[in-house]
Amino acid sequence: MSNSFYIHFIRIKLSPTHRPCCLLQLTPFSSAATATPKPISEIANQNSFAVNYLINTLRFSPERAFSAARYLKFKSRERPDSVIAFLENHGFTKQQIERLVKHYPGVILYNPQKAMMPKIEFFQSFGISKTEITRIFTTTPAMCGRNLERQIIPCFSYIKSLFDANETSLSYLKSATHALCCNLQSQLLPNVKVLKESGVPHSKIVYLLQTHPRTVMVDAKRFRKLVEKVKEMGINPLASTFVIAVHVLQAMKKSNWENTVAAYKKWGISDDEIITAFAKHPSFMTVSTDKIMSVMDFFVNKIGMDSSIVVKLPALVSYSLDKRIKPRH
Repeated sequence: MSNSFYIHFIRIKLSPTHRPCCLLQLTPFSSAATATPKPISEIANQNSFAVNYLINTLRFSPERAFSAARYLKFKSRERPDSVIAFLENHGFTKQQIERLVKHYPGVILYNPQKAMMPKIEFFQSFGISKTEITRIFTTTPAMCGRNLERQIIPCFSYIKSLFDANETSLSYLKSATHALCCNLQSQLLPNVKVLKESGVPHSKIVYLLQTHPRTVMVDAKRFRKLVEKVKEMGINPLASTFVIAVHVLQAMKKSNWENTVAAYKKWGISDDEIITAFAKHPSFMTVSTDKIMSVMDFFVNKIGMDSSIVVKLPALVSYSLDKRIKPRH
């Protein structure tokens, strides 16, 4: 389709009062994001080349292309084409490149030899395969914009020391790459220290980094409060459920927690019973309220069981009602 078609499409689809969808990563453009946005028609006219490049080459939706074009200024294919060629030459698939740019659009204007190559060589020096390296970047697109010497290497060295002490293969690093983007001094170090001081075994700390690395990427003061709250619930720091509970509390919004509690209470389950079930199986609190109501309706109204069954066996609410619970009834 022609360039004029896409600009016309954007003008029609996005009115001046429409707020374009937010990019998942705007870190490279944080200073620009605070400026007063230009009118849509002005951006469409000035950045028609960038908008159409993103749509035609990287399969952006018109809305997403327009949103990215607010911060990406280019009128030539030379730089973005060189970035795509570089990524292809280093094992990135077409789908991985599209995902990387959609989640971190600024990378399309980087000098890949300076911004990407040193990071790729760093991971290669530890025997990390090309396939794993592409996964690291596509799983954690923000890695593209992090400084190698000041950010990635210090965090990597610390996480590697934890893995080595636990005899955990470095191949599992790809599961913990989000932690490479956190602040070592204000987040990773103090938060791991809090876990150690609370009696959490080294192996469980590594497990948390492998499964839920974002959990430690919060302010140290807030993280300490989360850990203290889990301790107050009586969850054993030696158990895996302790770090999973910390993760659930960190990830859940207060309103979601309250809505979930309210859903269980409708079935006569008390606050203490909810905490007891959460301590056994933290995912007990991550189930949607609709799922809770459906499962409880089946157990209580359909087969006549007491609602306390989910307190004794909290994992039940996590199972599929149609694929697992009903067929086994």
